[in-house]
Amino acid sequence: MENENLALFKYCPESNIKYIFKDKTLRFTQPSQLNDPLELRPLLEFDKACKNNSYEINGIKMPSMNKWYQLILVEQVVNRYGILSLTSNCKSINMWNYYANGHKGFIIKFKNDFHMNNFIRSEREEFKLKKVDYVSKYTLDIGKISNNAGYFTENDYIDDAVFKKIEIWSYECEYRLIKPLTDFPNYQEPENLDFNDSNIYSCELDFKIIDSIIFGSLMSKEDKQKIYNEIKNYDISIFQALLIKGRISNDAVGLSPIEIVKITDFDNIKNYQPKNFVFDDFPFDEKVIKIDTIDKLPYYNETYKQQIEQLFNAKQRQYNKEMEQSNPLS
Repeated sequence: MENENLALFKYCPESNIKYIFKDKTLRFTQPSQLNDPLELRPLLEFDKACKNNSYEINGIKMPSMNKWYQLILVEQVVNRYGILSLTSNCKSINMWNYYANGHKGFIIKFKNDFHMNNFIRSEREEFKLKKVDYVSKYTLDIGKISNNAGYFTENDYIDDAVFKKIEIWSYECEYRLIKPLTDFPNYQEPENLDFNDSNIYSCELDFKIIDSIIFGSLMSKEDKQKIYNEIKNYDISIFQALLIKGRISNDAVGLSPIEIVKITDFDNIKNYQPKNFVFDDFPFDEKVIKIDTIDKLPYYNETYKQQIEQLFNAKQRQYNKEMEQSNPLS
């Protein structure tokens, strides 16, 4: 990490109290389960004009070049990772509203070296805690990250795919720690290329890596008590977020109506009450090109030969099944 003394925080809704404090778990979320439908779905750039043409082989429809690389890069590879999203900004009214359920949730502040904890860090040393780069155009140039055979390695594009976001999210000041899902004991290799993994992947949370907890300004006293009961025997400080109505909120320049104060007397303070229509391009100008064999597909090569044949065979089985159902007497 660039700045070893940087404080990092995680916003959480109150519904996560049980998982985090009772079960002592911390979730790494796969991209398909993140809130932004554009997350890890960069615009793919090609040097060929036929990127949107789909293909048909004896009635079997095969994806366009664009959709094929979305499948190979996004579904087949990027969705093999879990992401722990953090921020350096604990006073964002937007994030308190969105990620902490309208100020009813809480924030975890981690210790500076938390990412070195054995439960947190990946078994693969190349995956480090890194800052997200906010860009005006979220693109992935296929020609630049592939070799002549059309093959990609994870490191060729992981920075471009995982650690870049559109600049409208820059107020989040996000940092990310990623882990391959193979690090988690409940991970199962998917049977199909096209999959949407909705499983929950969590690692054990060692309370020793927590520096402090910040209660939301609208958090109930009951939820505060639940957290306090679990952390009271640990060296974890407690803070209370306050909303100052006289301040103007402007996350972009760091102004905020939120103030954070430390709680030294919990018994006193606790009594206060408190992804399907996303496309790279306009999708309906697609032309269907009929071809004789799969090796005529523009993305066909030896590297992905087995995967392309697997996809084609699965589509052929589905096609034959549909034909049988439409002609039950034949």
